[in-house]
Amino acid sequence: MNNSFIAILEARIGRGKTFTQARAARIVKVSQPTIGRWKRGKGMPNAEQLAALADMFHLTTEEMLGRTGVDYAQMNEVSAPSISKEVLAKLRRQVQNMQTQLNAMSETLNELGQ
Repeated sequence: MNNSFIAILEARIGRGKTFTQARAARIVKVSQPTIGRWKRGKGMPNAEQLAALADMFHLTTEEMLGRTGVDYAQMNEVSAPSISKEVLAKLRRQVQNMQTQLNAMSETLNELGQ
């Protein structure tokens, strides 16, 4: 269970807080008991419900899940799995065939245009 998510709900939903359980439930379109279960760590919202909660609290879904400070630039450096030589050769042949077909179509269009 995500402790950041639970802490955000505890801090912002309840009597005397920014949102009552009833109001939060109406906005997210779930029942009040569902909000209570989430606050107790007995379940998690689906993606749509999480997005609605994040919007309600003016947070990102990443912040709701406690994923602050993620270095996305570093994540993009992950290399793709290597492609076998056979697959690469097949792809090259397919590209060459497509290029040949495109050239033939271009010639036909030029002839029709003259």
